[in-house]
Amino acid sequence: MISKTILHYNILEIIGEGGMGIVYKARDLHLDRLVALKFLPPTLTSDEKAAEQFIHEARAAAQLDHPNICTIHEFEKIDDDQFVIVMAYCHGETLSHLLSENGRLPIEQFLDMSIQIAQGMGRAHEEGIIHRDIKPANIIVNHEGVVKILDFGLAGLKEDVSRTDGLTMPGTITYMSPEQTIGNNVDHRSDIWSLGVIMYEMLSGQKPFCGEHEQSQIYSILKEEPPALSNLRGDLPKGVEEIIYKSLQKEPDRRYQKANEIVKELEEIHELEFSHKIPIKKKSKKQMWQAAFISFLTLVLLATYLFFPQGDPEDSKIRIVVKPFKNMGTNQQDEWRSKGISQDIGTKLSKISHFEVLSSTVWDDSTIHRASLTDIGDRLNVDYIVDGSVLRHNHHLSINVQLTNPN
Repeated sequence: MISKTILHYNILEIIGEGGMGIVYKARDLHLDRLVALKFLPPTLTSDEKAAEQFIHEARAAAQLDHPNICTIHEFEKIDDDQFVIVMAYCHGETLSHLLSENGRLPIEQFLDMSIQIAQGMGRAHEEGIIHRDIKPANIIVNHEGVVKILDFGLAGLKEDVSRTDGLTMPGTITYMSPEQTIGNNVDHRSDIWSLGVIMYEMLSGQKPFCGEHEQSQIYSILKEEPPALSNLRGDLPKGVEEIIYKSLQKEPDRRYQKANEIVKELEEIHELEFSHKIPIKKKSKKQMWQAAFISFLTLVLLATYLFFPQGDPEDSKIRIVVKPFKNMGTNQQDEWRSKGISQDIGTKLSKISHFEVLSSTVWDDSTIHRASLTDIGDRLNVDYIVDGSVLRHNHHLSINVQLTNPN
């Protein structure tokens, strides 16, 4: 299959394989972009009713437009029983790999990723789309810390087939809700349970419901309570444990009823814990945020009053992209702060009427991330690029911000 051309996609390499099919990295020869091709097993689409349901869900999932959901470009039927889904190529590593490499995650990273996952889920749920198989292997984290949820709409296909031909139940037992393990109909609150399991695992480095065999795992999910997180980790911010346990209520009516409720509560904790304080000496906190504010204010003033013509904002719209800031140090926590600073700048700039700020998802393509500023300007057709770096030295944090005209 490698090096072959299917439809107008040149297949480059295998990037994944599982119960839902083989995934290949490929190049779209029409649009010259990297994509991911998922070839579904014929057993999942041979049933006419299941295939019809799949087409319906794939169309719905393809309408989702959210930075934390992997975009589905199209789906094609290659032959009588072979479907292929064309998705955006998400450069990065799975959350399952990240957890296997690092065990539990730093609190700030946990909060940032949990918020993104819940935001993506919430957007899908608003459109009536349930994932049914939320798990770390279906979550990609790119090198800038942006989370992408994979396979929205696909788990329902596996579920429909399992009900008609006796295949193993869909999903992954460890992350299944109680109602899903006993074969009941599920709704969006089943995804919320799965998120609760993932959040527990990100903080503790272990799964909340365990068992040597499938039946013992199901028993644990249905009957047992997870070990107290506070006994496994001593640095939990106030409120985090309660959010996770509410997500893991056995009865769906006792869980959060919307993913956006989780987003709101996690954002409040993040704001309290990290937005106004950084774990360094008190004097340095003030100096650091003064430097960040001055850099940003200088950038905005220069951009607004020196570079941009006055008049009707729609007539003088300037396309601008914020390149993810580089962490020049070795501290992992600073990696996330540098990402957050660049995202904050992008958000603030987007509120200025003269700017058309490109989405941060443009950096998912690793080839453009490594390109020169001139090439970036040409490929993205932007007028200005905001670039910067973050460097911590002892108790001081230096933030460098640059505004570049790539033309």
